[in-house]
Amino acid sequence: MKCPLCNSDRVYLAHEFGDKVGDGLYTHKCEACGAKRINGKWTKKCERCGKIVNALHGLFVPHLCKSCLDIVVENDRKIGNVCLMCRQPRSLCCC
Repeated sequence: MKCPLCNSDRVYLAHEFGDKVGDGLYTHKCEACGAKRINGKWTKKCERCGKIVNALHGLFVPHLCKSCLDIVVENDRKIGNVCLMCRQPRSLCCC
């Protein structure tokens, strides 16, 4: 299966948790652009705030909107959660 938004073939089946224990469903997600299929429609939805956006950001699999990524990076910097090799915040490190 290919992602209709970015034409990547890096689509996998992922488990989404519901509101109750044991509740949940499986949905398709794209590793390249972060889009997932919600109610049969491919959308790019931030995993942190739930906004639907045009582009998702993240290090390996994009899953955050730009404002949420900025918050996560700033929190990493504030608490000193940085890589010892490259000195980048852990949320941006790929060492």
